[in-house]
Amino acid sequence: MNAPANPYAAPKSDLTVGLQPLQFTELDYKTLRRLRNDSHSVRAFGGLALLIALVSGTLWLWADAMDGYWLIVLGMPLLSLAAAYGCLWRPRWGQWLALPIAVISLAAVPLGTLVGGLAIVALLRSPKLFGPAAYAHSQLDAEFKYRRKHRIR
Repeated sequence: MNAPANPYAAPKSDLTVGLQPLQFTELDYKTLRRLRNDSHSVRAFGGLALLIALVSGTLWLWADAMDGYWLIVLGMPLLSLAAAYGCLWRPRWGQWLALPIAVISLAAVPLGTLVGGLAIVALLRSPKLFGPAAYAHSQLDAEFKYRRKHRIR
């Protein structure tokens, strides 16, 4: 005869919950940290490219005053929207489409120079963040936090 379970007993803990296997065993801690930081930079630049598209899109209001600059008025918002999509969803072509926007943003001293420079460095040194076999930002972030919490270096 089984004794009934005590409703006032302390719950038993399962120590295996919360321990996940390492997802990126081929990456050492330093490389993982660099890829995570570059992923943050690329995502931030994607948001800024979207903001550039919105701001440069307002030039449509003054398009008649810009007689010879219709290509800039038309091209900049479209190029910025495509670069924002490429930085946020990361298809293979996104890396190379965001580079011209990063170079153009270098002219906006001082903030654009800082953001453009960081974006160029992040875009050029992290090809593993783009394409069909790219590392997802959420997976990189989760792996980095897991290794830092459990002191796996």
